[in-house]
Amino acid sequence: MPTSINTLKCSLGDFVVLVVSVFVLLGLVGCSKQEAVDYRGQKYWAHRVNTVDHFQALEKSFDGAELDLVITENCLDIYHPPDQSKGLCLASYIEQMIKEAPELKLWLDVKNLNEQNVSSFIHQLDAIFDDNGLSKDQVLVESTEINVLTQVRDAGYAVSYYLPHLEHFQDKKTVIDNIRNKIENSGIATISTDIVNYKYIENEFPSSPKLLWALGRNLKEEVVEQLEVAEKDSTVQIILITPDF
Repeated sequence: MPTSINTLKCSLGDFVVLVVSVFVLLGLVGCSKQEAVDYRGQKYWAHRVNTVDHFQALEKSFDGAELDLVITENCLDIYHPPDQSKGLCLASYIEQMIKEAPELKLWLDVKNLNEQNVSSFIHQLDAIFDDNGLSKDQVLVESTEINVLTQVRDAGYAVSYYLPHLEHFQDKKTVIDNIRNKIENSGIATISTDIVNYKYIENEFPSSPKLLWALGRNLKEEVVEQLEVAEKDSTVQIILITPDF
Protein backbone atom coordinates (compact mmCIF):
# COMPACT_ATOMS: atom_id res chain seq x y z
CA MET A 1 0.00 0.00 0.00
CA PRO A 2 2.71 2.60 0.84
CA THR A 3 4.32 1.81 -2.48
CA SER A 4 1.01 2.36 -4.30
CA ILE A 5 0.42 5.65 -2.51
CA ASN A 6 3.91 6.88 -3.33
CA THR A 7 3.43 5.83 -6.93
CA LEU A 8 0.12 7.70 -7.04
CA LYS A 9 1.74 10.80 -5.52
CA CYS A 10 4.47 10.73 -8.15
CA SER A 11 1.93 10.25 -10.91
CA LEU A 12 -0.15 13.16 -9.66
CA GLY A 13 2.97 15.28 -9.31
CA ASP A 14 4.04 14.45 -12.85
CA PHE A 15 0.53 15.24 -14.09
CA VAL A 16 0.52 18.65 -12.38
CA VAL A 17 3.91 19.47 -13.86
CA LEU A 18 2.65 18.38 -17.27
CA VAL A 19 -0.50 20.52 -17.02
CA VAL A 20 1.45 23.57 -15.86
CA SER A 21 3.95 23.08 -18.66
CA VAL A 22 1.16 22.89 -21.23
CA PHE A 23 -0.43 26.10 -19.95
CA VAL A 24 2.91 27.89 -19.97
CA LEU A 25 3.52 26.72 -23.52
CA LEU A 26 0.04 27.83 -24.60
CA GLY A 27 0.65 31.18 -22.95
CA LEU A 28 3.85 31.63 -24.87
CA VAL A 29 2.19 30.68 -28.11
CA GLY A 30 -0.58 33.11 -27.36
CA CYS A 31 1.92 35.91 -26.75
CA SER A 32 3.71 35.11 -29.97
CA LYS A 33 0.48 35.25 -31.91
CA GLN A 34 -0.44 38.56 -30.32
CA GLU A 35 2.91 40.04 -31.26
CA ALA A 36 2.55 38.82 -34.85
CA VAL A 37 -0.75 40.56 -35.68
CA ASP A 38 -0.57 41.37 -39.36
CA TYR A 39 -1.52 44.98 -40.15
CA ARG A 40 -0.05 44.95 -43.66
CA GLY A 41 -2.41 46.25 -46.30
CA GLN A 42 -4.24 48.28 -43.64
CA LYS A 43 -3.86 51.87 -42.47
CA TYR A 44 -1.85 50.95 -39.38
CA TRP A 45 1.87 51.72 -39.04
CA ALA A 46 4.16 51.21 -36.05
CA HIS A 47 4.90 54.22 -33.85
CA ARG A 48 8.34 55.29 -32.60
CA VAL A 49 10.55 52.56 -33.99
CA ASN A 50 13.77 54.32 -32.97
CA THR A 51 15.99 51.24 -32.85
CA VAL A 52 17.10 48.55 -35.30
CA ASP A 53 15.99 45.68 -33.06
CA HIS A 54 12.61 44.87 -34.55
CA PHE A 55 12.84 44.97 -38.34
CA GLN A 56 11.95 41.30 -38.84
CA ALA A 57 8.84 41.67 -36.67
CA LEU A 58 7.98 44.91 -38.45
CA GLU A 59 8.24 43.36 -41.90
CA LYS A 60 5.74 40.67 -40.91
CA SER A 61 3.31 43.08 -39.27
CA PHE A 62 3.39 46.61 -40.75
CA ASP A 63 3.79 48.37 -44.07
CA GLY A 64 5.51 51.30 -42.38
CA ALA A 65 7.14 52.69 -39.26
CA GLU A 66 7.46 56.12 -37.68
CA LEU A 67 10.72 57.34 -36.18
CA ASP A 68 11.98 60.58 -34.65
CA LEU A 69 14.81 62.57 -36.20
CA VAL A 70 17.02 65.36 -34.93
CA ILE A 71 19.08 67.09 -37.62
CA THR A 72 22.78 67.59 -36.88
CA GLU A 73 25.57 68.64 -39.21
CA ASN A 74 26.73 65.12 -40.05
CA CYS A 75 23.91 62.88 -38.87
CA LEU A 76 20.16 62.58 -39.01
CA ASP A 77 20.07 61.39 -35.42
CA ILE A 78 17.26 59.02 -34.40
CA TYR A 79 15.88 59.85 -30.96
CA HIS A 80 12.99 61.67 -29.32
CA PRO A 81 13.97 64.67 -27.18
CA PRO A 82 14.21 65.11 -24.24
CA ASP A 83 15.73 61.61 -24.40
CA GLN A 84 19.46 61.57 -25.02
CA SER A 85 20.94 60.61 -28.37
CA LYS A 86 22.11 57.01 -28.72
CA GLY A 87 24.24 57.87 -31.73
CA LEU A 88 22.05 56.01 -34.21
CA CYS A 89 22.06 57.84 -37.56
CA LEU A 90 19.44 57.34 -40.23
CA ALA A 91 22.10 56.12 -42.66
CA SER A 92 22.94 53.16 -40.38
CA TYR A 93 19.27 52.55 -39.64
CA ILE A 94 18.42 52.27 -43.33
CA GLU A 95 21.41 50.02 -44.05
CA GLN A 96 20.04 47.57 -41.49
CA MET A 97 16.47 48.05 -42.70
CA ILE A 98 17.46 47.09 -46.25
CA LYS A 99 18.89 43.80 -44.95
CA GLU A 100 15.82 42.84 -42.92
CA ALA A 101 12.80 44.84 -44.13
CA PRO A 102 13.61 46.42 -47.50
CA GLU A 103 9.97 47.19 -48.39
CA LEU A 104 9.27 49.07 -45.17
CA LYS A 105 8.06 52.66 -45.57
CA LEU A 106 9.21 55.39 -43.19
CA TRP A 107 7.45 58.32 -41.52
CA LEU A 108 10.15 60.75 -40.34
CA ASP A 109 9.01 63.03 -37.52
CA VAL A 110 11.69 65.73 -37.77
CA LYS A 111 11.92 67.52 -34.43
CA ASN A 112 14.09 70.51 -35.31
CA LEU A 113 13.55 71.32 -38.99
CA ASN A 114 14.08 75.03 -39.67
CA GLU A 115 15.31 77.49 -42.30
CA GLN A 116 18.90 77.09 -41.12
CA ASN A 117 19.15 73.31 -41.42
CA VAL A 118 16.63 72.38 -44.14
CA SER A 119 19.27 72.38 -46.91
CA SER A 120 21.52 70.10 -44.85
CA PHE A 121 18.56 67.84 -44.11
CA ILE A 122 17.62 67.47 -47.78
CA HIS A 123 21.26 66.91 -48.78
CA GLN A 124 21.74 64.19 -46.15
CA LEU A 125 18.43 62.51 -46.97
CA ASP A 126 19.15 62.55 -50.71
CA ALA A 127 22.58 61.00 -50.12
CA ILE A 128 21.14 58.23 -47.92
CA PHE A 129 18.46 57.32 -50.44
CA ASP A 130 20.80 57.51 -53.42
CA ASP A 131 23.49 55.41 -51.72
CA ASN A 132 20.98 52.70 -50.87
CA GLY A 133 18.99 52.77 -54.09
CA LEU A 134 15.75 53.68 -52.32
CA SER A 135 12.83 55.56 -53.83
CA LYS A 136 11.66 58.83 -52.33
CA ASP A 137 8.18 57.31 -52.42
CA GLN A 138 9.30 55.19 -49.48
CA VAL A 139 9.46 58.10 -47.03
CA LEU A 140 7.21 60.77 -45.54
CA VAL A 141 8.63 63.83 -43.76
CA GLU A 142 6.61 65.46 -40.97
CA SER A 143 7.24 68.78 -39.22
CA THR A 144 5.48 71.61 -37.43
CA GLU A 145 7.31 74.07 -39.72
CA ILE A 146 5.01 74.12 -42.73
CA ASN A 147 6.84 76.95 -44.52
CA VAL A 148 10.09 74.97 -44.40
CA LEU A 149 8.35 71.76 -45.44
CA THR A 150 7.69 73.33 -48.83
CA GLN A 151 11.40 72.99 -49.61
CA VAL A 152 11.34 69.31 -48.64
CA ARG A 153 8.28 68.80 -50.84
CA ASP A 154 9.96 70.57 -53.73
CA ALA A 155 12.90 68.16 -53.33
CA GLY A 156 10.54 65.31 -54.17
CA TYR A 157 9.47 64.01 -50.76
CA ALA A 158 5.97 63.52 -49.41
CA VAL A 159 5.37 65.84 -46.46
CA SER A 160 2.84 66.39 -43.69
CA TYR A 161 2.08 69.36 -41.46
CA TYR A 162 2.09 68.38 -37.78
CA LEU A 163 -0.87 70.07 -36.09
CA PRO A 164 -0.92 71.28 -32.48
CA HIS A 165 -3.09 69.57 -29.87
CA LEU A 166 -6.34 71.52 -30.31
CA GLU A 167 -7.67 70.48 -26.91
CA HIS A 168 -5.07 72.79 -25.35
CA PHE A 169 -6.57 75.93 -26.87
CA GLN A 170 -9.66 77.78 -25.64
CA ASP A 171 -10.03 79.78 -28.85
CA LYS A 172 -9.99 76.82 -31.22
CA LYS A 173 -11.56 78.77 -34.07
CA THR A 174 -8.62 81.19 -34.27
CA VAL A 175 -6.13 78.31 -34.17
CA ILE A 176 -8.00 76.39 -36.87
CA ASP A 177 -8.28 79.50 -39.07
CA ASN A 178 -4.53 80.00 -38.70
CA ILE A 179 -3.90 76.38 -39.71
CA ARG A 180 -6.17 76.77 -42.71
CA ASN A 181 -4.31 79.91 -43.84
CA LYS A 182 -0.96 78.14 -43.55
CA ILE A 183 -2.23 75.19 -45.58
CA GLU A 184 -3.63 77.43 -48.30
CA ASN A 185 -0.49 79.58 -48.50
CA SER A 186 1.94 76.66 -48.56
CA GLY A 187 0.00 74.34 -50.83
CA ILE A 188 0.69 71.46 -48.41
CA ALA A 189 -2.57 69.59 -47.94
CA THR A 190 -1.59 66.60 -45.79
CA ILE A 191 -2.02 67.07 -42.04
CA SER A 192 -1.01 64.85 -39.13
CA THR A 193 -2.31 64.87 -35.59
CA ASP A 194 -3.40 62.92 -32.54
CA ILE A 195 -6.65 60.96 -32.86
CA VAL A 196 -8.24 63.24 -30.23
CA ASN A 197 -8.10 66.06 -32.80
CA TYR A 198 -9.99 64.01 -35.36
CA LYS A 199 -13.40 65.28 -34.26
CA TYR A 200 -12.26 68.78 -35.22
CA ILE A 201 -10.30 68.15 -38.39
CA GLU A 202 -12.84 65.82 -40.01
CA ASN A 203 -15.24 68.78 -40.15
CA GLU A 204 -12.79 71.66 -40.64
CA PHE A 205 -10.58 69.91 -43.23
CA PRO A 206 -12.87 67.30 -44.79
CA SER A 207 -10.87 66.81 -48.00
CA SER A 208 -7.34 67.02 -46.56
CA PRO A 209 -5.32 63.79 -46.47
CA LYS A 210 -4.93 62.89 -42.80
CA LEU A 211 -2.32 60.99 -40.81
CA LEU A 212 -3.26 60.10 -37.25
CA TRP A 213 -1.88 58.37 -34.18
CA ALA A 214 -3.70 56.49 -31.42
CA LEU A 215 -1.08 55.46 -28.91
CA GLY A 216 -0.99 53.15 -25.92
CA ARG A 217 -2.35 49.67 -25.30
CA ASN A 218 -5.37 50.65 -23.19
CA LEU A 219 -7.20 53.25 -25.22
CA LYS A 220 -10.06 55.24 -23.69
CA GLU A 221 -13.57 54.53 -24.96
CA GLU A 222 -13.78 57.96 -26.61
CA VAL A 223 -10.53 57.31 -28.48
CA VAL A 224 -11.72 53.89 -29.63
CA GLU A 225 -14.92 55.45 -30.97
CA GLN A 226 -12.94 58.09 -32.86
CA LEU A 227 -10.64 55.40 -34.20
CA GLU A 228 -13.55 53.36 -35.54
CA VAL A 229 -14.82 56.38 -37.46
CA ALA A 230 -11.34 57.31 -38.71
CA GLU A 231 -10.73 53.79 -40.03
CA LYS A 232 -13.65 54.22 -42.42
CA ASP A 233 -12.66 57.74 -43.52
CA SER A 234 -11.11 57.59 -46.99
CA THR A 235 -9.08 60.75 -46.29
CA VAL A 236 -7.29 59.04 -43.36
CA GLN A 237 -4.26 57.40 -44.94
CA ILE A 238 -2.17 56.20 -41.98
CA ILE A 239 -2.85 55.57 -38.28
CA LEU A 240 0.14 55.07 -36.00
CA ILE A 241 -0.27 52.57 -33.17
CA THR A 242 1.97 51.24 -30.42
CA PRO A 243 3.53 47.96 -31.63
CA ASP A 244 3.56 44.86 -29.42
CA PHE A 245 7.33 44.49 -29.18
